[in-house]
Amino acid sequence: MRYKRDDFPVWKGQLFSGALNLRHLNKVTPTNTSNIIDETRLLSL
Repeated sequence: MRYKRDDFPVWKGQLFSGALNLRHLNKVTPTNTSNIIDETRLLSL
């Protein structure tokens, strides 16, 4: 899911990916050409 709202401006354009079975949520930073430059684990249970 790509974040498009204005509630958290620093997250605008970031991708979020999660896995229910592995129980984690990641924030992925893409470039304009869709290359991944950063991935941060936000939640891990």
